[in-house]
Amino acid sequence: MRRATGRDVPLYKIRNVRKPGRARIMGREIEVFRPALRLTGEARPKAFLDQDEARRELEPAKVFEPGSRNR
Repeated sequence: MRRATGRDVPLYKIRNVRKPGRARIMGREIEVFRPALRLTGEARPKAFLDQDEARRELEPAKVFEPGSRNR
């Protein structure tokens, strides 16, 4: 980053806090709430498409490809 910007990049220590809210910067520390996530069976999607179904649904979508003249 320093080479690209010509400036020193400040380093900050991340400190976890227990209550949600806005992140705060105090000196060289950033206080931020980071909730603990638990993976359970309930975290799964209720429905999903198999690969062929997804292709059929996405087929009519217009996809931007860099360098193409389609705008």
